Amino acid sequence: MDIAKIKASAASIDITMLKERLTQCKAKVLPLLQQIDITALIKGLITVTAIYTLLFLYVYLNSASTIAQLESQIIVENITVQHVKKHIEQPHNQTENIATSMSVIDGLHEVRNIGRLPIIRKEDNLTSFRAYQHPFTFKNIGNKPVISFIIIDYGLSKAQSLSALDILPPEVSFILSPYSSLPDEWMAMAQSKGHEVWLNLPIQNKKPQDLGGNAIYHHSPSLEKKHNMHKSLAKTQGYIGIGSYTDDSINSEKQHYTELAEDLYRRGLGILELNPNAPTFIEGKALSMGAPYIKADLEVFKIKGKDNSFEALESIAQEKGHAIAIIPNYPTTIKNLAVWIMKVAQADYIIAPVSAIYDLPLHRVNGSGTKHTNIAPTPLHKNDHIEPEETHHAPAPHHNPPHAPEPHNTHH
Repeated sequence: MDIAKIKASAASIDITMLKERLTQCKAKVLPLLQQIDITALIKGLITVTAIYTLLFLYVYLNSASTIAQLESQIIVENITVQHVKKHIEQPHNQTENIATSMSVIDGLHEVRNIGRLPIIRKEDNLTSFRAYQHPFTFKNIGNKPVISFIIIDYGLSKAQSLSALDILPPEVSFILSPYSSLPDEWMAMAQSKGHEVWLNLPIQNKKPQDLGGNAIYHHSPSLEKKHNMHKSLAKTQGYIGIGSYTDDSINSEKQHYTELAEDLYRRGLGILELNPNAPTFIEGKALSMGAPYIKADLEVFKIKGKDNSFEALESIAQEKGHAIAIIPNYPTTIKNLAVWIMKVAQADYIIAPVSAIYDLPLHRVNGSGTKHTNIAPTPLHKNDHIEPEETHHAPAPHHNPPHAPEPHNTHH
């Protein structure tokens, strides 16, 4: 387009009409602008800016604690061996310089396609139950009630499992989850702290829960049940037996579960039943084979009360002379247990590993009319409800010098 055409098109624009439209727009906009309170607008902008600034500062200042809380809930399956070792090497962590290799005894395992499975050692009939149980002496226990604690789900939560290792005495036993992605490392850490370790064997029951890929289901064929059991057994080495929760739903497949129990016993393992009301046919099989079978008494997660409390546990221990408590691996329950052991148990009770309950009848005075000391349950006072970290030391273990219990002649 040349200059002449541009000038011609510009001349055709109606300047008067354009001015009129601009005037109309100005007339509409100016009243709106006059209605705006400039002072209020500025105050609003300042307020919004201040709010966002404070929010930013809050997030920035609390980011470290927020990250720490999230990390404490991380499941072990999502962390690496190096991360666990780094946590262990922290200067303020009591798991500093802990061993990271398991103590494995020769001759107690066979190699299968599925992995290493426990067996009874041929040359001397040594079993995993006897080889890996926590040493405990029954000397001078007198007639004090004996109480054992078993921590379930060990190895799932990094923070909670390390906390349990730090603040609980070696007489407390653990049940390792087969779903920990670092079972060998968790086994090594527990062994280095002197804890006895059992392995959880997930079996279908009436509880509404996800049992995972290694679970044993009632409807499965016998060979599939055994295969899934062996998958769990092959996860690691160094455990003394399996811990399971069963109920009357297994009665539909008694033969299958009896065969599983026989397989476990022929491999030199003990069975720990986590349900006080479980069917008794597995216990009958244990008696017929002279094999270790132990049944827990209750789950404890409260300080006081008639059920599921330390008070209820004390009552059972005084009545029977012994008791086994299941402790969920939660921060509050672990800390309450540590405080209870420090404040109550060391004075009135004997704290022993779970396997010691199996040996207890041989060492306890029976049939002589001797009664257990009747001790009133000792409640924790308000000042006793403290975080164990505030004491700056873990609860002291029992003072009896440990040595291996005398083996049964009929048990392997």
